[in-house]
Amino acid sequence: MVAGKYARTFVLAILAMTSTGHARTMIDTSRSPVFKGYAAAPGVPFLTPSDATSKMIQTFQLVQRANAGDVVAQHELGLRHLFGRGADADTLRAAYWMMRAASKSFLPARYNLGILQIEGIGLDWNPFEAYKSFLFCAKRGMPEAEFQIGIMLTNNLIVPQDLKRAREWIAMAADSNYAPAIKVLERLDEYLHRSQEPDTIARIFDPVLLSTQDNEEVTDSIKLEKALRDLNDNLNDILGYQKFGGQLLADSITLMGLDSLARNGVPEVLTLLGRVYERGTILHRDLIKSASYYVRGIRLDSYPATRLLLHLLDGPEFYRHLKKRAKADDAEALFAWAGLKVLGFDGKLFQNDAFITEGQAVQMLERAAGQNNPFALEELGLLRFGGKWVPKDQAAAHRDWSESARLGNTNALARLAIVSIRSETDDQNRVEAVGRLFMLSEKGSLLASVGLGFCYEEGKGVGRNTALAARLYRAAAQRGSQDAIQALIRLYDSIRPDDNQFQLGEYSH
Repeated sequence: MVAGKYARTFVLAILAMTSTGHARTMIDTSRSPVFKGYAAAPGVPFLTPSDATSKMIQTFQLVQRANAGDVVAQHELGLRHLFGRGADADTLRAAYWMMRAASKSFLPARYNLGILQIEGIGLDWNPFEAYKSFLFCAKRGMPEAEFQIGIMLTNNLIVPQDLKRAREWIAMAADSNYAPAIKVLERLDEYLHRSQEPDTIARIFDPVLLSTQDNEEVTDSIKLEKALRDLNDNLNDILGYQKFGGQLLADSITLMGLDSLARNGVPEVLTLLGRVYERGTILHRDLIKSASYYVRGIRLDSYPATRLLLHLLDGPEFYRHLKKRAKADDAEALFAWAGLKVLGFDGKLFQNDAFITEGQAVQMLERAAGQNNPFALEELGLLRFGGKWVPKDQAAAHRDWSESARLGNTNALARLAIVSIRSETDDQNRVEAVGRLFMLSEKGSLLASVGLGFCYEEGKGVGRNTALAARLYRAAAQRGSQDAIQALIRLYDSIRPDDNQFQLGEYSH
C-alpha cells in the first residue's frame, strides 16, 4: 500500500513538470487585497506562430480576417487577447477565438484550446475536454500533444494509468527532439527499470544527498548543494541558493539558515537537515536532532524522511543516545521519542527496548513543551485537536499552536489559519487568514499551499476557482502531500464524464 501511495506521488511529480503549465494564468486577482499581483507558476507552453510577420499585422486587420473565417487570424487574435499583446488582455475573447479556430481543426489552436481547458483560462476547468483536444493533435503527429497525452497516461487522474502507452507517446515526442519529452523519457525509463527491483519506491524518491551509502566519492557539501538545486522549481526562490552561488555551503552558518525554512514547514528542507545531522560531516553529528527533523518531515508527508528515519532506527547507537538524553529531560529527545510513537514506529521501538505507551508519549510531549519546545507544542495541539490519546479540546489546541508560533515555529501559523478558515463565519477574518496562508505558501509552507487550494475549491475567503485549486493541489501533490492527492482525486471525480475512456475503476481510488 505504501508503494502504491508513493507511486502515485511519482507520476504526479512528472505531471507537475509538464501539464500544469508553462502558461501564465489570466485569472484576475488584482482586485483582491490578499492576492494582488499573484501569478501562477509556469506550466504548459502555448504554441505561438513562428512567422514574425503575423505579429506585424494590425489588430483591426486581424479582426476583419478572423470574422471572415481565417483560422490563422483567429488563432493569432486569440493569442493576442490571451497575452495582452496588440489587443486588450481578455481571456474570454481569447477562448472565443481559439475555439473558433479549433473548430476547424487548426492544430495549433486545438492544442492551445487544450491548455485553456486544463488551466481553466477563459473557460471552465475541464481536464477531460483538454485530453480530447490533446489526443486530437497527438494523433496527427504534434510532438507537444504527444507529450501531453503521455503525461496524462501516467497520472491516473483523467484516464487509467498505462505506463507502457505513456512511454510510447513520450518517446514519439522525444523522437521529434521535443526537449521536455527527452527529459521525462529518461526519468520514466529509470522508474520502469527500477520498478522491477526491490525497494523500488524508496530509490525513486532518494535524492542524491539522501543516499544511505557511506562510500560516496563526492563530499556531502557538494551533494547538499546539488540536492537543493534539484528541488521542485517552485522552491528555488524560497531557498535562495542562487544568492550564494558556488559558496552556498562555505560554512555551517549558511546551512544553519535553512532551519528557518524548516520552521516554515518545507518538508524538503526538513529532510535535508535531518540527513546532514545524521551524517555529521557538515555540522556536528546529532542523531536525536536528525530524528527530530525526520519526524517533522514525515508529519508533512516526506517519504524520503520516512525511509531515512527507518535507516536511522536500525542502528543501536541511536537508542543509546535517545534514552540517555531523554533521561536527562532533554526536550529534543523527548519530542523525538514521542514523535516516533505518534507516527507508529512501535515495532522498531519494541525491538530496541524503547517501547512507550500512548500516555508516556503524551507526558514526554508535555515535558518538552514545558521547556518551550515549539514542535512538541505543535504535536500536542494536533493530538488535542483530533482527540487522539487525550480528550478532544480544540481551544487548547489553538493555545498550543499559538504558543508554538510565538516560539518561532511558523508552520503552526499555517495550522491556525486553516482552522480559522474552516470555522470562521466572519468574511473579513477569513480573508485575513487566507492572506496569512498566501504569505506562508510563498515561504515554502506545504500546509499553506494545500490550505490555499481548499480556499479556492470551496470559495472561502476568495472567489471559488476550481482551476486554481487544482493547480495548487497539483504543486503540493508533487511535493508529496497526501491530502493534496486526495483533493485532486476529489476534484477530478466531481466532473468526471460518463465516457468509458475516463472510468478509472477501483485501481485509482
